[in-house]
This record gives sequence, structure tokens and C-alpha cells, in this order.
Amino acid sequence: MKIFSKLAILRNWLVLKNVGAWKATWLFAPITIWFSYRPLISLGRNETMHFELSVVLIYILILALMGLSKIWHGRHKLVKNKAAWLTNTFVIWNLISLLWTENLTRGILTCGIVGILWLIFLATIVEKEKMRKILPALVKIFIASAVVMCVLAWVQMIGGIWLSQSETLLCNGCVAAQFGFVRPNVFTIEPQFFGNILLVPILILLWQSLEKKANWRMNLVFIFLVSTLFLTLSRGAIFAFGLGAVVLLILQVKFWRQVLFGVGLIVSGFILALVCQGVTAVINPNFSETFSGAVNKSLNHLSMGIIDLRGSEGEDLSQAQNIKTDVNDKKYFNEEIEISKQAQEDKQNNEKIAETEKIIEINSSETKNEPQLDGYVEESTNVRLKMSEVALKAWAKNPQTIAFGVGVGGAGSAMNEVSDGEIGSREIVQNEFIEILLENGLVGGVIFLGMIFGLFYATRREKFCWAIIAAFLVQWNFFSGYPNALHIYLIFIVMFAYFNYKNRKE
Repeated sequence: MKIFSKLAILRNWLVLKNVGAWKATWLFAPITIWFSYRPLISLGRNETMHFELSVVLIYILILALMGLSKIWHGRHKLVKNKAAWLTNTFVIWNLISLLWTENLTRGILTCGIVGILWLIFLATIVEKEKMRKILPALVKIFIASAVVMCVLAWVQMIGGIWLSQSETLLCNGCVAAQFGFVRPNVFTIEPQFFGNILLVPILILLWQSLEKKANWRMNLVFIFLVSTLFLTLSRGAIFAFGLGAVVLLILQVKFWRQVLFGVGLIVSGFILALVCQGVTAVINPNFSETFSGAVNKSLNHLSMGIIDLRGSEGEDLSQAQNIKTDVNDKKYFNEEIEISKQAQEDKQNNEKIAETEKIIEINSSETKNEPQLDGYVEESTNVRLKMSEVALKAWAKNPQTIAFGVGVGGAGSAMNEVSDGEIGSREIVQNEFIEILLENGLVGGVIFLGMIFGLFYATRREKFCWAIIAAFLVQWNFFSGYPNALHIYLIFIVMFAYFNYKNRKE
């Protein structure tokens, strides 16, 4: 009986009545999207791709199959729906491009994911009146699940100080060996995808705060979520949040007190994250790092090397750290010490003394496991830019490719060919817009942009949604592909169905 009473309380909190099976399945979306990488069912790989199944991929397949009956019963509505025709065109164009794709296997699987999302979209349009009733529940579940995942992120960050990478589920670029502190990714493949999922609940809470619809508890939740976002140190996710926040602040610019309050909440979350990064770096027994050093690394990386609190001394230290020395060679190390002692007796060699002591200091610190990265990782930016450059080169190869692309799923193979094998066939463009342009050509690119403009139009009377759309569009410049970012499409589907119905009932 207690279980049923608790279920009744939960149902009342979510404001749900007479929820059908399909709508009830939708309520699991805000939970399953966090499991975009782990647990993972690996089915092997070939020279061009990995074959993997994640929780969220299995979930959307179930949701799509359950929606087939909805689509059939609402087929007459869909025939008259312009949005349905636009998405139909994109799906059909993807299928047609299989005829000339350079990677048929990957193309078929990509079309499968596009087709699943398409079926969910059609079913949601048919049931948009009912979907409108469960949106408040979806938002509440999303925020609650975000809090839980952020708690796990902090546990992962603290646990990563003492536990191994396999025990904490950290990705290779997340471990403390990189910056001296852990970057949480929880159940996603890397921090930027975890941060990307956090964008929607954070922006919703910020909007509620700006409209004075949030109490002090929700404001504390907002600070907690924002601080976790900054802990990821993902520039893509953080820059996307920055743009989304700016959009919301502009919409409320007339109420300057609330705007200042919102900015204060964001700054509080940022400071909390910096403190956490500094403290966890100091207490980590495996690496030698100071509080200020960890904070500087975070600021330096986020600012793309612009902010450096160390000043000229930091630049000298960075240059000294680039000196390649064999710290295991005791003979070399002792010789350097002797040189240093002799130099101290010679007043005319002060510059040589300073240089030698610095080398000794670096050698000594390396034996204490210095973090591998000293701030802004320029290579991360350069790799993305190079991928985009090669992809555009492959796209501009000939007029046919410009117009029709290399075919869905063929981006990796096309880049591999253009780069003479320098870029592997498994690689992705890491820019969604350029990848769509490369695979689908100008024809597919125009259709894709048409769907985005349609989403903006559908939410024209609820402009706070533009902050969410803009945030996702920004981060699409940092990654590409479907499996790790399925939540974006589910969120867009719900937004379109809800606000299109609210603005214009058919």
C-alpha cells in the first residue's frame, strides 16, 4: 500500500492523469538521454565504424515502434501537415543518397537512426494535443534527473582522485592526469555531451529565475547545475550556454534587477566550479598542483589562452617545461646540480644560474607526476578546424558533390580519400553543419536549414525557446553525428509539437 501511495504522490507532483502507454514511455526520455554511451553493447567494428547499442538508442527504437499505430490513425492529418512534408523530404533525400554513398553500411545505419527520429516526430505531431499535457511533467523529470546526474558528476570528480579510470567510468581526456583535476562525463562518451544535456534544464531554470517564478531552492539548484557544467571544462557546452544565457538576459533586459540577479547566479556557479577544481587538484596525492595553478589552467583553457594569471613568470615556466630532459638519468641530473653549485660561486654567470636552477626544478617536479596539460589545449581547436577544412575540401571536389554530397554516412571515407589516408575512415567531421553539407550536399543542407527555421517559427511566441535552439546550434559546431546527441532531436520534437499546437490549433 505504501508503494501505491508514493506512486500517487509522484503522479500528483507530475500533474498526470489518464496517461496512456505511449505518453508514459515519453516520460522516460528525460532519464534515458543521460545514458548515451554507458552502459554500451558493443557488436564489433570494421575499418570505417563501430557497431554499438546504447540505452538511449534502444529507447528511441521502442518509442518509434509504439508510435506506429498513432501515425497510421493520424495519417490524414499528416498528409496536410507542412512540417511532416518537410521532414519527409529530408528522410527521402537521405535514402536516395545511399545510391552514391562511399560507405553503404554506415549510410544504412545512419538512415535507420534518422528514420526512427522521423517516426517519433510524426507520432508526436499526431498526438500533440496530448503531448502538451505531459510537457510540465517532462520538464520536472528532466530537472530532477539533471540534479541526480550532477551529484554523480561530483562523486565522479572526487572519486577520480583515488580510483582508477575504469572504476570511475572516466574517458581518456577526463582523468586528473590531464589538468590535475577530473572533468566529469558521467555516462556520456565525453564531457561536452554531458554538458550539452545540461543546457536545457539550466536554461529553463534561468528563465524561471528571470521571470521570478523560481524560489530560493530552485536558484540553488541552478547554481549547482551551472557549477557542474563548468566542471566539464567543455568550451563547446559552456560557450553554448553563454549564448543561450545572453538571449534570455536580452529578452528580460527591461527588468535590470532580475538580469543582474541572473548574472550573479551564473557567476556564483562559476566560482564554485573553480574552487572545486582547485581543491581537488591540491588534495590529489598523485599529482603536484597548487590551487592557483589549477584555477589558472581552467581559466586559460576556457579563454583559449587569453587569460593567464601567472604573467611573465608563467610564460618562462611554460618554456622551461618544454625542455626535454631524461629525469631517470641520475648522472645527467647530478651534473646539472654540480654546474649549479659552480655557477653560484661565479657572480658573472647569474643568468646561467637561474636557467640551470629552473631546469633542476622542472626535473624534480616531473618526478612528482606533473599534470600533462598546462592550460589551453590548442590542439583540440586545431583538430576540429582541420577536420572541417578537409571536409569542405571533399565537398568542393566537383559540382556533383557540391550539389548532392558524398552520400549519407560517407563523410569519413571522403575525408580519408582527400587527405591521402591521413584522416581515418572512422572519423567524423566534428561539425554537424559541415557534415550534413558534405554528405547531403546543398540540396540536403537547404532542407535541414528549412527544418531549423521551421522550429524557430513554431516557437516565435515563446522566444525563451530560442535560447535553447541557439545553444544547440552553437554546439553543433563542435561535434557531429546522431548516436551521442539524440537528446537534441527529442527536445526539438517536443518543443515543436507543444508550441506549434499552442500557437495554432488545427
